[in-house]
Amino acid sequence: MTARPSRLTAMLANPGDISFHDATDLRLLAAMTEEDRAELRAAARSGAGWDRTFATVALARLRDEAAGDLLADLVADPACWEDTASALRIGADESGSAALAEHEDLLAPWLLEMLGSDDEAAHRSAAATLGILRIAAAGPQLLRLAQSAIDELPSGEERTSTAWVLLNAAAETWPSREVADQVRRWLDLPIDHAQWPADALAAIAARAEPGVYEWALERCADRLMNGDTRSTVDALVGRGRESLPLLEKVALESPHRDAPGKALEAIAALDPDLAERHAREHWKRFPEEAIEVLSERYRGTADPEVAELVVRIVKNAARRSPWDFCDALVRIGGPIAMAAAAWAVEKLAERDEHDEDLPRLRSLVTNAAPARDLAAELTGLGLVPEWAAEAADELAPGPVSPYDLLLAVFERAGRSVDFDPDSGAYPPSYVDLLAEFVGAAGGTVEVSDVELVGIDEDGEAIEIDEEESEGFRFSFAHGGSSHSWDTEDNGDYLDIEVTAGMAHALRPADPSDPRRFVEVGNESTTYLFADPDKLTEFCKRNGIDEAF
Repeated sequence: MTARPSRLTAMLANPGDISFHDATDLRLLAAMTEEDRAELRAAARSGAGWDRTFATVALARLRDEAAGDLLADLVADPACWEDTASALRIGADESGSAALAEHEDLLAPWLLEMLGSDDEAAHRSAAATLGILRIAAAGPQLLRLAQSAIDELPSGEERTSTAWVLLNAAAETWPSREVADQVRRWLDLPIDHAQWPADALAAIAARAEPGVYEWALERCADRLMNGDTRSTVDALVGRGRESLPLLEKVALESPHRDAPGKALEAIAALDPDLAERHAREHWKRFPEEAIEVLSERYRGTADPEVAELVVRIVKNAARRSPWDFCDALVRIGGPIAMAAAAWAVEKLAERDEHDEDLPRLRSLVTNAAPARDLAAELTGLGLVPEWAAEAADELAPGPVSPYDLLLAVFERAGRSVDFDPDSGAYPPSYVDLLAEFVGAAGGTVEVSDVELVGIDEDGEAIEIDEEESEGFRFSFAHGGSSHSWDTEDNGDYLDIEVTAGMAHALRPADPSDPRRFVEVGNESTTYLFADPDKLTEFCKRNGIDEAF
């Protein structure tokens, strides 16, 4: 039986904390075992609030066989309607909307009923959800409601906001001539609205039929020319190569800081050869984006002419610091690019020798190697199981930072803990963090008598109270010993000395098991559960012995 990653353990315990926009969370969900799925189904059946709705949406995204019945249970409970609609919107990104839309026969009647509600919040929530799921059957009704709301636009800001939501939803579900006419009507109104139907314009531009979309596509290009990147770039790319002349005009003529670079990125998605030409000839207009275009086109080539050009851009035109481009330089490779990358890292070290990026960048410029080779080295040392080395396949092709690879593989193995000192909770979440450490030890570490209490000005234990507590006392028993720390009340911030003491106190129950929680990086917030000697061996081989 493989250890469950600590992040997956946390998601299953509190599904409402799942982030459908986080690559790690999505990967962990996709890789769940049947046992994991059963736990998520249980939360969807008997959980409360966001835990129930997020668990259900996660299962629907995964096309789990139980998802339909679980969604039906939510739809049948009016008390869950708003949370369900919100969870569907959050879960319906590019990778999940198609799976959720497979339940259209169930969701459409319910959302249309919500759309007819007299409750303004429910009304708008239903419209937004229908739009995100692109339920076409709702288009005509959304358009009628949008027309009515537009008629009342001058009457107040609240109605303006409602009209905006309805029109965006109408265009997303039904990018027709009728909707396009209403979008034009809105844009031609002689009043200044804080919100405007950007998504509606983009939907018409990208997805409407010939004879309908052309004006919207040009309007998107005009807005991008004037620095508005909201939905405009996606619409232009969505229309395909037809947008290239419009994007070139923005790239070469827009006076706004970000628009030329956004246009170059869009050109690269549609025509890499054309993007390269502009990156070479006009890099002063979009230095950072030119570096990315050239480094991707010449990945692993060690081309000296391209390397010299990229180094010149980095040193003379880029708005960001030189070390921000180490990945691009290493991507190209060769003596010129690698020497520039090493120079950039030393510049960073001169500025701040404790910068959190130094371990990664130093290992990148001195020991970059193919991810699979580095992962094989970790498994050969017995630091992680072979199945965890699959994380190497998810990193970028070509040489990678050994430090990045180390963290990715340990995270996949469920043997890492990475936390933010700003816990976002009061009192600080020492107890939850301890549970995460125990989970990352994969059943080899046991604790008991875990307690977090307040302390008064005399150091006596009291109930935690924001007004009365002068600090906290965190304690637990482990391995026959008691461990306790007193710390000041710093709001929701974890005391790094306490978290370090906690990590270093934990040992496997088996005395022959040499693994410990080893701190890596410069921030004292990342720990790997590993044999320290073998981890040191790997790090010294790969230029990251300074990391801990």
